[in-house]
Amino acid sequence: MLDLGGQSVAFLKMDGVFKPIGVRVGQRSGGQVEIVSGLKASDVIAANAQFLVDSESFIRVPDTSR
Repeated sequence: MLDLGGQSVAFLKMDGVFKPIGVRVGQRSGGQVEIVSGLKASDVIAANAQFLVDSESFIRVPDTSR
C-alpha cells in the first residue's frame, strides 16, 4: 500500500502488469495495514510498490466510487 496523502493505493496484478487501485485503509500496527475496501482476499498485489513509482511519476487511480 502506498500512501499518497489524501489517497491510499495498492498495485493490483491485472493481465500480467501491476495497476494502481484506490483502497480504503483501517488500522495500522507493526508495519501492517488493514485494507477495509478496494481489494478482495484473492487479489494479487505488489508486496513493495515503491520500485514501481519514481519521483517523477504521477499515479492515476481510476474512480470506482460511481
